[in-house]
Amino acid sequence: MGQDSNTFKIQSDMLECLGELGQDTISILNTCEGNYMNVIYQNVKGTFDFCDKRVVFYKGNVGTLISNKKEYFDKLKHCVQQNGWLPTNPDQLIIFNEDEVKAIGYDAAIVSSSKKFITNKDVVKRLKKKN
Repeated sequence: MGQDSNTFKIQSDMLECLGELGQDTISILNTCEGNYMNVIYQNVKGTFDFCDKRVVFYKGNVGTLISNKKEYFDKLKHCVQQNGWLPTNPDQLIIFNEDEVKAIGYDAAIVSSSKKFITNKDVVKRLKKKN
């Protein structure tokens, strides 16, 4: 029961913050976006904190199509409008180490709608080519 009310509280807090999610395409997450990601990825992110971090977004069957946070959160908002709740199954999260962050300028990557597992090395290579 405690877990159910806690889940409801988190859902309720996130729904109140929904208007602040994905307002722009800047890769740095605002507080609401960071808090949402911290909750959704709490079981896989370890000590990583999404707030004020630079995140790159990928999508597509093999995770190679570049996206942005506005598109990511617009899809999330559409899901909320259709179903009335936030999705709880996270997409693939890639957290970069210090050397990777220095090389590519991003702290993490989110890969959605991909049937293929993408590695840190794959994303770093793509981003280096892009620059």
